[in-house]
Amino acid sequence: MRREVLENMDDHELDAYGNALGIKFDKNADSEAKVERILEAKQRTVDITIFGETFVVPLRRARDKRVADLLEKGSKLTNADGVEIAKLILGEEQAQKLFDLCIDDDGVNDSEALGIAIALLISNDDLKKY
Repeated sequence: MRREVLENMDDHELDAYGNALGIKFDKNADSEAKVERILEAKQRTVDITIFGETFVVPLRRARDKRVADLLEKGSKLTNADGVEIAKLILGEEQAQKLFDLCIDDDGVNDSEALGIAIALLISNDDLKKY
C-alpha cells in the first residue's frame, strides 16, 4: 500500500493490516507510528543464495497477489508461469541473472536447472516470513 492510503486508514484498519503483516504494535503507538512501522516492515529484504549466487529479495515481492495467483495453479504451473514468478519476486535484472546461471556453455537453456532454481526461490523459508 502507498503511504497516502495508510495515512488515511483508521487505527482499527492499521492494526488489522499490521497484524496481517506480523507486526506487533506498541499499545501506545499512534497512527503515525503505526504507518511508519508498516512502511519499515515492507522494506525488509532477505538474501537468497541459488547456485552460488546471492539475490536480494524484498519480502513484499513474494506477497504480490500476482505471485499468489500464479502459485494457485499448483501442478498446472507452466515454465512460463515459473519465469514470470521469478521476474515478479526478483525483478527483471536479478531474474535475468538467475536465468543466465541456467545456460549451458553452448548457449542451450537448461530447463531442469531453471526449474530447480525457481523451485528453490519459491520454496525459500525466509520468503515466507514477513
